Amino acid sequence: RRVHGEICEVALSKVSQKIVERRMIVKPDFQAFDRLNRGHVSANNFRQLASMLQLSLNDEELDAVCARFTDDAGFNYFNFLAIVDPQPEVEFGYLRRLEDIRVTNENQPISLELQPMLSDCEAVMNKIKTHVHRKRLRLSEYFRDHDHLRHGRIPKDTFRRALDNSTVNLSQQEVSIIENAYRGKELNTVNWMKFVTDVDAIFATRHLEKDPLKDPVLFEPSHEYAVNELSQEENETLGEAISKISYIVKRRRMQLHPLFADFDIVNNMCISQNQFRRVLTEMDLGGCLSEYDWAVLFKRFCHRKGSRDDVNYLAFTDEVYAAAGFAHRMP
Repeated sequence: RRVHGEICEVALSKVSQKIVERRMIVKPDFQAFDRLNRGHVSANNFRQLASMLQLSLNDEELDAVCARFTDDAGFNYFNFLAIVDPQPEVEFGYLRRLEDIRVTNENQPISLELQPMLSDCEAVMNKIKTHVHRKRLRLSEYFRDHDHLRHGRIPKDTFRRALDNSTVNLSQQEVSIIENAYRGKELNTVNWMKFVTDVDAIFATRHLEKDPLKDPVLFEPSHEYAVNELSQEENETLGEAISKISYIVKRRRMQLHPLFADFDIVNNMCISQNQFRRVLTEMDLGGCLSEYDWAVLFKRFCHRKGSRDDVNYLAFTDEVYAAAGFAHRMP
């Protein structure tokens, strides 16, 4: 038996050296005989492959190799190749990648958390209605497919997923407020149908045919900068800055909007802070403002675009025109 083992070791060393020298890929040849992919072939198949691949093994070496790697299922070529042609272990990185994503999300807050968070349901609903009104969304399309029985309730996880697909940017706290306000009868469910009905009320007044004399309520979306809260001192500074600018604008009968619009290529009524300051400076309106005044103006009319804080120049011009006593957007 010892001599038999030594012959097998010599044969394996010879095969391994030949595979390295000739840079052979032998596993596909074994797999061609293994139709069920069990990792086994017959002894005759192994002998045939040894001859086809020119492994240069004599009958004694073939018998020794077959005796070592043959079991009840046949010749185990998986174990044979693991010795003569070892391959580097392939790292299964999917679970590690999921763990990296989880750690990244925990350590780095998402950009939504940079936005001001609302603490009451009415404010959160107003934020949702404003987004739906501007984007002309139909929220029912995002929830209906998850409610196969049409009983108007879905699990909380499904509600969050559907809300994310609708591009309504809400923080985790704001979503929790909505879930508590529209809690379903079952545990951990949300009444999505009542939620969608309340949101869609901005487009049409419900049951108007039953009460035709009722005055429809027109929804007016709030500006993005409405959530920018200022302290009492900052509000006083803002009023003084607007008064200085409006006085000069009224005296010179100046048009503010066209100069701002030149920098607004995509027509989203927002420009960068440097562009905003440049326009006011070119119109000789920046000389009456201090650095603190500029900071208050940027904070009041800040409009977040991704990770950048732009300035809503349309809201700024409206306040200046209102302070100057001009007709709405008609100076």
